[in-house]
Amino acid sequence: MPFELPPLPHDHAAFEPHLPVDAVEQRRRAQQAHLEAVNLAVAGGALAEATLERLARDARGALAAHAAEAWAAAFEWTCLKPPQPGVAAEPEGALADALARAFGDTAAF
Repeated sequence: MPFELPPLPHDHAAFEPHLPVDAVEQRRRAQQAHLEAVNLAVAGGALAEATLERLARDARGALAAHAAEAWAAAFEWTCLKPPQPGVAAEPEGALADALARAFGDTAAF
């Protein structure tokens, strides 16, 4: 079963201004390239039915690297959420304080 690029849970522009559309599309192309490399490596072999997670854990070399990158990208997209109205866009609390100490303010970070 070949791996396919899953649809994003949000529109490509949903993450702006923090993550521009071109960055989203570049990351998606990289994810697709990793999936294609995995598919090529496992085609017709004993690992053809393995999950990306299993390949990332148990395979070796380039196959493990491509599987891990593809899995991580898929995980990343499920974790990212677009900016929400009424929710602070800047860090607050201890994180804001630490950034201010290290960089002067969050804008400089």
